[in-house]
Amino acid sequence: MKLKIAPGWDVEPVRAVRERFGDDILLQVDANTAYTLADVSQLQRLDPFGLLLTEQPL
Repeated sequence: MKLKIAPGWDVEPVRAVRERFGDDILLQVDANTAYTLADVSQLQRLDPFGLLLTEQPL
């Protein structure tokens, strides 16, 4: 499953999908270059969700 994310719309949607479907699905996010290097700490908040990949974060 792929979710589109952006600053302010990232951790909570990913959390909701993980809570609903668990770790049995492959989950990736696509940021469409919505983040900058200043947002690295925000992107790191996605690490606990075991994402397959983060597409175009910067």
